[in-house]
Amino acid sequence: MGNCLRHEEEPNKKLRTKTIDEFEKIYTLGSPLGTGQFSEVLEAKSATKSIAVKCINLAAMRHELHLLRREVEIMKKVRHQNIVQFYEIYENPEFIYITMELCEEGNLKKKIEAFGKMNEEDVKIMTKQILSALVYLHRLKICHRDLKPENILFSNNRVKLADFGLARHMNGTNGFSVVGTPYYLAPEVIDGHYNSKCDIWSLGVVLYYSLTGKLPFNGTCYEDLFSKIQGTEINYGYMSTEAKEFLKLLLHKDQNSRINAEAAIKHSWLN
Repeated sequence: MGNCLRHEEEPNKKLRTKTIDEFEKIYTLGSPLGTGQFSEVLEAKSATKSIAVKCINLAAMRHELHLLRREVEIMKKVRHQNIVQFYEIYENPEFIYITMELCEEGNLKKKIEAFGKMNEEDVKIMTKQILSALVYLHRLKICHRDLKPENILFSNNRVKLADFGLARHMNGTNGFSVVGTPYYLAPEVIDGHYNSKCDIWSLGVVLYYSLTGKLPFNGTCYEDLFSKIQGTEINYGYMSTEAKEFLKLLLHKDQNSRINAEAAIKHSWLN
């Protein structure tokens, strides 16, 4: 169930880009950093710097190019110290390369897999930086919609939110087909609605995973998992009372009662 569930319809528009021939005059592709449904992320080096390159197979993504266009439009718009910085786009008839800041310290999922879980003080530091990015995005009416450990990167001891492939501009409460990575979906998203509070829920799941090394919800199939997300109470296990109370605010099943990013970043657990 690791793949994202996504299907939406919008007209395609051509992206304004440079050619991959121009890219190859500057950069040499190197080691892989990660893979996605339609793409692979590689390190690339020039004479002066290293960057990350998202290499997208256009044939594989031909029916969902609108998602790519939306991703690029959002990445061009956002500038924040806790968001991976977009550089330029290159293309040929087969591929599109999105170039961006390289986060050499890897992602949160790999850290948890290596160490089992994180200590509470490190989680607090990480949380404040993620929330800083979310406050910024939500003020711009942008919802990330795919907050998960693989999309939380580290560079120079700073957290960087990545992968805006499912991000969207918000207009009130939006209806849409179910998208996101299943374990991190908010209850209302399963019913086909979202606003910025779905990012807060996903952050709560990420923090639970960071503090315990486990996910709060598991299932034998989507139906079982979604039923638990919407109906099962969370067992918070062994964590501080303050951390538990903070997570309860993020993981409130009613989005109207769930805390927002601006209030969460001011919470006493983080300060």
